[in-house]
Amino acid sequence: MTDFTILKESRVNHSRTVSYLMGVLAPIVNIDSHEAALCGWLHDFAYCITDNEHHATVGGELLKEQGYIHWSEIANHGSLKGLETPLGVLLNIADMTVDSNGQIVGFDKRLNDVASRYGKDSIQYMKCKDVIDAIMQTTIYNKLKNTIQKLITR
Repeated sequence: MTDFTILKESRVNHSRTVSYLMGVLAPIVNIDSHEAALCGWLHDFAYCITDNEHHATVGGELLKEQGYIHWSEIANHGSLKGLETPLGVLLNIADMTVDSNGQIVGFDKRLNDVASRYGKDSIQYMKCKDVIDAIMQTTIYNKLKNTIQKLITR
């Protein structure tokens, strides 16, 4: 049996805003907004049963067992492999744009947020930076960047 913990309020706020952002941005890149929003809500749920390093993989595998069609986007978010599908790109854009308190802050402030929690030399920071660098090369990001700029919390 797996031990469950309650998700922190900040994690819930982060997931809620990622969900919102995905739902808003999805139609711009011809992705179903309901599917995108659900993916955003689910992307970090496994923090209630595992750690930072494993939450994506564990969450994706659990969702796969339940027949969730977008389990691989969840399993691979936060990694370069997570950029292999349009929904995966959108999930990573939203995840890397929303800070740990649920504010839409953009990539630079999100990296600062990760650095403040884990350090600039941490694997978490390095992975986020690599993913953000790759996201910025995608056509999906180029279609969304102006809208994202308008949504950034001031």
